Amino acid sequence: MAEGSPHTTQLRNTGIESDFYLGPEIIFLVLSTQTGVRPLSLIMNSFSKQVRVMLKNDISYVGTLVEADNYMNLVINRGVEYQSEVKKASYPYILVRGNNVLYIQLDYSEE
Repeated sequence: MAEGSPHTTQLRNTGIESDFYLGPEIIFLVLSTQTGVRPLSLIMNSFSKQVRVMLKNDISYVGTLVEADNYMNLVINRGVEYQSEVKKASYPYILVRGNNVLYIQLDYSEE
């Protein structure tokens, strides 16, 4: 399997198809109940929605997703920075470089 290229598999005993990507540090697994949905398509469909972006260094940002590109660079509006679940700062806009992203929680709601 080629690194960085998409592969599709059926998860055992679930009937759910999953896309996964092989990367240098981690295998990205994206679960979807819809067949053929790509990770970037899910992100692009989440513009103007609340998201939580967790970075590799234990910092997370919560805010409204404004823009994303093919490298998963993200722009977040009215973002709040958290470190270990403790609020650290608020920003009008945040630009997150895609290679720092551990995961993105779409349609995030603080409860």
